[in-house]
Amino acid sequence: FDATKAAETFALPAQIAPIVVIAIGAQGPAEQLEGVLLERENAPRQRKDLSEIVLAGLPN
Repeated sequence: FDATKAAETFALPAQIAPIVVIAIGAQGPAEQLEGVLLERENAPRQRKDLSEIVLAGLPN
């Protein structure tokens, strides 16, 4: 995601920095996908363990 382009597109003031993009909506049927997107949709999911991505407490 391009933070600069997002800030320009949504006319964000300079003191606001976009750092996250979240997709909102209903998922369509996989049959509508083609090529790489269909392969990615049908591939087995590989998820990290929560302990790899969730922090507890304050950093030292």
